[in-house]
Amino acid sequence: MHDLQFTGVACYIIHSDTFSRVLTPTEDLTMGRFIRMRDLVKMVPVSKAHIWRLVQAGKFPRPIKLSEKCTAWKVADIEDWLKAKEEAA
Repeated sequence: MHDLQFTGVACYIIHSDTFSRVLTPTEDLTMGRFIRMRDLVKMVPVSKAHIWRLVQAGKFPRPIKLSEKCTAWKVADIEDWLKAKEEAA
């Protein structure tokens, strides 16, 4: 059984053969190396249209085309962008 405290933030429990761990939403999103738009808007609280405008203006990391119908961003690039915004504030 897991002892979880409610912090007002949704958490996820992951299980494998060797461990169980509670992930915060940010950890859940950043476990992979790339992030898709549906998850990107959870990390960067602006609209999809605004993200694309920032990309076109060169003010946001450019996505990578993983396949014909799959566009994603490097999580490290997004984290760096957010950190720079925080430091500039």
